[in-house]
Amino acid sequence: MATEVTPAPATVSRPWNVTLVAILGIILSISGVLTSIAAIFASGNAMARADVGASKSVLLTIGFVGLIFAVLMFVLWLRFLKGSRISRTLLAILVVLHIVLGFAATGSAHTISGGIGYVFVPAFEIVVLILMFAGHRTAEFFAKTQ
Repeated sequence: MATEVTPAPATVSRPWNVTLVAILGIILSISGVLTSIAAIFASGNAMARADVGASKSVLLTIGFVGLIFAVLMFVLWLRFLKGSRISRTLLAILVVLHIVLGFAATGSAHTISGGIGYVFVPAFEIVVLILMFAGHRTAEFFAKTQ
């Protein structure tokens, strides 16, 4: 009597573009956490508030909202790295929103360096968005059973 051996399910290796985008996203999320914490601490310092030109309540709001979004993005990037389709969709929506806001903010740039910053960041994020969906290996990676 022969025993039938079922083959192991094929695993799809993670494409380089997924790894690259996720690592950049994780680094930016950590930077967001640190920046948000800095805003929270700056809210208690009168000289820092004067330098930024914001009130204590504004800095606290920016700090706490930024912290929530940075932690959320960190978790989403970790899930993206593992092939989560839901995290890829949510991240794509957030990246598109940030691109639109970046281009909208271009009109408020009063200096050349500010204008370059407002254009460079959305342009960079367009590349990130393309890399999130580029290639058949990426599609196979995210199509695998979770």
